Amino acid sequence: MSARASRLDRALEWVARLSLLGEEELACLLDAPEREARALRLELERLGWTEWLVPGEPGLPGERLSWVREAALPELARLLGVAVGELPAHVPVRRVDVLDRIVRVETAAGVNRFLAELAADPGVPGVELEDARSLPLALPRRGRWWPPGVDGYGCLRAGSLHAPFFVAWDREAAPDEHRRLRARSWAGPAPAAGGSWGREGLPPVLIVAAGRRAAPLGGRAATNAAGRPPPGPPAILIASWAGAEEGPAGATWLDPLSGRAGPLLDELGWGEAPSLPRVRVEGGAGHPVAAAAPAPLRRWAATAATAPGTPAAERLAALAMATDPDEKRLLELVGRWPLLTAGQLAGLAALPDAAVERRLAGLRRLGVVRVDGDAQPGEPVEGQELLLLTPLGLRLLARRDGVPVRRYARLAGVSAPHASAAGSASPSGATPPVRHRAHQLGLNSAVAWLASKARAGGGQLAACRNEAQSTSRFRHGGGTSWVRPDASGVLVLGGRALPFLLEYDRGTLDSGDFRAKLAGYGRYYAGDAWRHDFDEAPGLLFVCSDGRAEERVARAVRRFGEGSGSPLPVLLTTDQLREWSAGSRGGLLGPVWRTPAGAGPRVSLSGSGTVPPPGVAVSERRSRGRA
Repeated sequence: MSARASRLDRALEWVARLSLLGEEELACLLDAPEREARALRLELERLGWTEWLVPGEPGLPGERLSWVREAALPELARLLGVAVGELPAHVPVRRVDVLDRIVRVETAAGVNRFLAELAADPGVPGVELEDARSLPLALPRRGRWWPPGVDGYGCLRAGSLHAPFFVAWDREAAPDEHRRLRARSWAGPAPAAGGSWGREGLPPVLIVAAGRRAAPLGGRAATNAAGRPPPGPPAILIASWAGAEEGPAGATWLDPLSGRAGPLLDELGWGEAPSLPRVRVEGGAGHPVAAAAPAPLRRWAATAATAPGTPAAERLAALAMATDPDEKRLLELVGRWPLLTAGQLAGLAALPDAAVERRLAGLRRLGVVRVDGDAQPGEPVEGQELLLLTPLGLRLLARRDGVPVRRYARLAGVSAPHASAAGSASPSGATPPVRHRAHQLGLNSAVAWLASKARAGGGQLAACRNEAQSTSRFRHGGGTSWVRPDASGVLVLGGRALPFLLEYDRGTLDSGDFRAKLAGYGRYYAGDAWRHDFDEAPGLLFVCSDGRAEERVARAVRRFGEGSGSPLPVLLTTDQLREWSAGSRGGLLGPVWRTPAGAGPRVSLSGSGTVPPPGVAVSERRSRGRA
């Protein structure tokens, strides 16, 4: 066999192992230049083995990702020496596997990239990535050799020693409770998959945390197999993808049970070779696939997304292919901030109004966004259409983030409200109507103003989280405490990052509510719980519906500071002042903010030197405490 034919076999093998594989990753896995990987990909397409798509996903480059065509599966099975029906036990090439990975393309691409980088640099000479594959979802659950909730498998080899492992990709948008429940499914009674691994027990699970919230697992949820006979639950190791610039092997991996941290090769378990189905293509990729090619999936998606009777899983994949990155971003925002107007949505998405209107028309045609009707007289956005996610849109976002839809609706802060006044989440994915409608409309208006005025002033709202995303649970004084601001984020103004927590108050809270809320914030700042989400202590901003509500909040904050000796870094304003300052003065970024004491003129978030850094009040309090 020629060297070229052998390389083509290996390329087909890797595309079969790792569905939705990119050229850069293929080059790493083949230890070849990217131009050679591109030539091999084009040759596989010409011969009819593979097809491709360019993912319309925020955060992913616009590059082709390849998989084995359905029409080529009989020939692939022949080359692997198995029956077509046995393919799911070997590689993720069945239609259900491909469609699911199209919906979860960021996870699929992330796992592929992680494994490819590990192949390119395993960290130590003499160590190689011997096996890597996505997990074939078409395999019945009773035959699965992996624990639930993992996304990939790999195995390193050093001489006769092998170190298998699973990969679980941690989507930043997934709720923390989902992370805990997933870990608990590994740490409870030994997963059924444990019987496939013999005396070595289940390999460890590597949690690759794509965002800052890096899989916060409690000790009980992260319990590993220590002291239990194999096959037991797998060990868990966590690393942040964002901080692993030196690659997977160079990252620091944390064992949450022992607190030990170190390089990957030191933390993995080494032993006998695992006995998994072999995946090896030998001498056959170089000839054309005889079966006639059906219409490419990307052409199919254009009609399947709206065609009546399209099966649910196929519809989600078609929707994922039919929407571009901006449309997916708009879909997320509508789900997380129900009852936005199109103008507010444009401000949060940092897109022109006309572009948002065009994309909203497309999202409504696809059935993932709907209009709740015009705002009512007296509401802040009177006469404007208000946007809501549909149950179909909710199912798409939930599957994209790898979270069961009911759990997603309950915990992720994404809603698809139905029109009736009662009821809970239904099998269709609908959620109850928006509670506290007036509060939500006021909050939407405040957050959208922050975004639009920051951009108008040359800055940006670099991060913006709703209530569910902003909720922080933390340990304090031997117990668990929490804060639940209405929103949080990071403003970038004049090159300076200003993290904040935001509360919108309509004057409806009583004194007891305020005491509990402010006590929670006191514990949050005292214990530096903010470090979980921010680089510095965030300011605590109260936007109140009117002057009376503002003074009630200010009075409560003053009393809390006097009683606890721990002043909070609070600034307050009102809706009226924001609207008065909406022109050249800058809205919420203008001189509309006051301290709880109320002394002196109102100050501006954007004015240089007019607002103390958010952590100043905390730092001063600590200095007094040490003195």
